[in-house]
Amino acid sequence: MAGSGTVTELEPGGDNAIAVTLGILGDEWNLWILRYALQGDRRYRDWIERGEISNAVLTARLTRLTDSELLERVQYQTRPARHEYRLTARGHGVWPVLLTMWAWEQQWAPDHRGQLPARRHTVCAARFTPVLVCGHCDRPVGTPDVEAQLGPSGQWSRSVPAATGRRRSGRARSPEILPHTMELLGDRWSAALLGAAFLGATRYGQFAERMGAPPTVVAGRLRRFTELGVLQE
Repeated sequence: MAGSGTVTELEPGGDNAIAVTLGILGDEWNLWILRYALQGDRRYRDWIERGEISNAVLTARLTRLTDSELLERVQYQTRPARHEYRLTARGHGVWPVLLTMWAWEQQWAPDHRGQLPARRHTVCAARFTPVLVCGHCDRPVGTPDVEAQLGPSGQWSRSVPAATGRRRSGRARSPEILPHTMELLGDRWSAALLGAAFLGATRYGQFAERMGAPPTVVAGRLRRFTELGVLQE
């Protein structure tokens, strides 16, 4: 896809695809922008008029999403020059990810249900919850049904997203559309811990080795994940 920004490329020895993806989708403002882009927002003022995001934050996130080829910057007027941001095929591919996040948040964060968008299937008009199925046999797939292994570029040092924790200040605060989900994905070490858990880590030493984080960070994330009910002792 051609865009006006620089395409995100994976440098040899740098972040791999896992880290890049978590860095993008672990940012609530990126998800907020993509949510409304999927609902039809295209122009800068469309997002600004929603009244929740600052100009500086919106400009930075639109640039990031364009560089990552989730949005494409297209000129729609010449005098004066004006541009809009259209979803690419890659951007539309975020839709099932957002659906899954909304479904998880609605099930496990009942105090936040009122702020989540309703999901209704237009074919049968029923509310629905997405289910992960195998594209080959069409059967539901759970964690025990999948064997995950890191490939040649999947070393842990390259799989941890470079983005640090969420920063909040004034109007640039997080939109908090998925607060519980972001506890798991919105911080680089939390995302690394979650990945380690899915790949079989169960003991402190295993988490510490795979995450490569300071001991206090590992202990703090394990404690928080236990409080959230994501891990159990």
